[in-house]
Amino acid sequence: MIRKLLLLFFVITTIRIASSCCECDESLSYFDFNKLTLANIDNTGDWPVSTASDSMWFEAVAFEAALFDSTGYYYAMAKPSHDLHLGFQAAYSCKCSFPVQSMQQMSEINIYTLESLNDSLPAGANVSRLFVAQSTSGGSNSTLYVSLPDLCNSSEQQRYYYGEGVESFRLFLKIPVSSPFVRFEMVIKLTDDRELTSQTRRIYIRHQQTSPL
Repeated sequence: MIRKLLLLFFVITTIRIASSCCECDESLSYFDFNKLTLANIDNTGDWPVSTASDSMWFEAVAFEAALFDSTGYYYAMAKPSHDLHLGFQAAYSCKCSFPVQSMQQMSEINIYTLESLNDSLPAGANVSRLFVAQSTSGGSNSTLYVSLPDLCNSSEQQRYYYGEGVESFRLFLKIPVSSPFVRFEMVIKLTDDRELTSQTRRIYIRHQQTSPL
């Protein structure tokens, strides 16, 4: 009797483990980039981090851009997986990383200053060449600085994303700012000729203070 019970328990356990396996649907989902957001970065430490502060040091002006589908349809969690149930409830949940593909990529990035940076860069000037970028897409923590044209070239090569379709990157201003505050507008042109635009909040610049004599 005990042997039969042990055998029955073994069979049930085997079936439950088998039923916990799942087949992930790896067919592509497609999405459109239709939203651009900008967020400030604290670039004074060893590693840049997101910040809610609107104050930055004059030599550490930086922000992060995120390009995504605002409808949220790119999220892989919206796609069902195929569980292999055999009459028993799955012992474990099924987690899949689904591939998604963007219908367009970045072809050009322009950044304009909405406030004067210094005497030679008035409000309205195109300051794109004064920025370098670091990709953060897919959780990347690359320390490689690239120009904005090179960032666009790499974007055109990366057509597939896993889990979610977000193209994100940090932007660092290469020159010090002499003005008391700055604000930027970013315009990204996509390969389908659409343009997405976003602006930073006004950034208040902190300058070094000299010690009194």
